[in-house]
Amino acid sequence: MPAKVLQMFHRERLSAREIACKTGLSCTTSTVDRWLKLAGVVEAKYAVPKVVTRLNACAETQTG
Repeated sequence: MPAKVLQMFHRERLSAREIACKTGLSCTTSTVDRWLKLAGVVEAKYAVPKVVTRLNACAETQTG
C-alpha cells in the first residue's frame, strides 16, 4: 500500500487528503503523511523551536 500511495503522489499529483479519500485510509491523512515522510517526500510542516532555558547561559560560559 505505501508504494501505491507514492505512485498516486508522484504520478497523479494528488494531495495527501485526496490519496486518503481514494484509498480509504485515515480521514485525517495521518497514515498517508507518515508514509510520505518515511519515503523522504514531504518535509515536516513546522520547525522544531530551540528550547531556551536558564541553564543555557551557564553552559555557554563553561564551554567557551
